[in-house]
Amino acid sequence: MTAALFRKHCESAGLRCINQELFSWNKGKCLIDPISVIARDDFSADNKAVCLENSELIKNARTTSRLSQLYCGARLRGARAEGDTNLADHTT
Repeated sequence: MTAALFRKHCESAGLRCINQELFSWNKGKCLIDPISVIARDDFSADNKAVCLENSELIKNARTTSRLSQLYCGARLRGARAEGDTNLADHTT
């Protein structure tokens, strides 16, 4: 299903597609998978649907996952569990 067809289905169901982000699960340039935000038709936004092409989504997700190890690593989780509020002293 294309992003445009999904928007049409939303309209016929009494919903509005607020925005969509097109991406690809692999490194290809074919942005065919959308993340869609929908709302009831009486949603107060006056804007037309916005469709963003994001060829870097999966790459950014991997980077965020890697960075989360820095900020949410096991040592920090352990320090939080022990009630230590001075997390700056816990280095990896």
